[in-house]
Amino acid sequence: MGVIDRNSDIINNLLDDGLRNLSPEDRRVKYQKEFKVPIIDLLKKHYTDDLQNKIIFYQDAFSSFIGIYDSELLLFNLILEQESSKIINSLIRRKTFENIVRIGVSNKLLEYIDSILRNYRNKYFDLKDEQELIKTFFLRSINEENNHDWQTETGQNIIIKTFKSWFLTNDDSHSIQDKILAFLWLTKIWNSLEGFSQPFNNKKAIIFYHNINEGLKQNLSKLSTSFYPEFITEIEKIRCTLFINLKYMPLFDTSESIHYTRGYLIQRRKNTELLGQIKSINNISESWSFSELINTSSKETTELIIRKCLREIAVKIEKSNYPTKEELFKLNACSWKPEIDKLKNEIIEKLYYY
Repeated sequence: MGVIDRNSDIINNLLDDGLRNLSPEDRRVKYQKEFKVPIIDLLKKHYTDDLQNKIIFYQDAFSSFIGIYDSELLLFNLILEQESSKIINSLIRRKTFENIVRIGVSNKLLEYIDSILRNYRNKYFDLKDEQELIKTFFLRSINEENNHDWQTETGQNIIIKTFKSWFLTNDDSHSIQDKILAFLWLTKIWNSLEGFSQPFNNKKAIIFYHNINEGLKQNLSKLSTSFYPEFITEIEKIRCTLFINLKYMPLFDTSESIHYTRGYLIQRRKNTELLGQIKSINNISESWSFSELINTSSKETTELIIRKCLREIAVKIEKSNYPTKEELFKLNACSWKPEIDKLKNEIIEKLYYY
């Protein structure tokens, strides 16, 4: 096995010196903390663009210790491959997936692989089959039942708008992991379906960014933005584990291309700016002292940051955590726009009741 034979030192550390006397759970924890990064570097180093060598590469990786401790890493890369259906077909013939280690792998990711094995173990899994299956799993992930608007000529972009509404909903009905997997299905769609790529569809990309940006603005105005930076951070972690040559990932694209229109670049820049604003807002919390909150709000000109500071002050007061007399005088002396002053006066009035 090429990947293993050329890296026997790392393998010995993992299987013998590093993990031998640990419990299975402790081995996985230690792998994630100490060995995952060098393993990813190893995979990037030996990754190949040749299809036949790529098949051997995945066969070796799934059959090795990497498949034992990090099947999800390999599956993410495999699914996002440009020629994933061809690679999957060969791996099915080689029975690579029969003994795949499922511990630590998303159930929904396993459902996708199981669906392929169930329906294509004895027949060819071609590009069209893969595209239909990806669309099905994407729609299922965003709780959408209608399979529509995949063709560019319809121009309705209902799928993009549906994804935006689902993605930006702040409730407990879907976790950050649900959002991540739906986004990865969308990334696969964008890199493989006509109407999104081949060539790059600026119109759909502009509509996508515009919808996300408008939704973020609405959430920002309500100071309801907590999940988005976390989502960005988690996807960044996944991006660092990708050893494949992924052409495009929405929300994370920073490349320059002659195919990009000015409208696309404007929306992309707005998204970056919104992320910065959201991070600034989310950085302010009730853990800040009254002095920090009051000083920040008194020096700021950004209405959202002032409102967030005042909201956190109100939260502290609700929890019977009160400012000193000096802090209260300082807060009372601050003056902003009438609508913000109204919020400040309500807080001060509540304090007097206490």
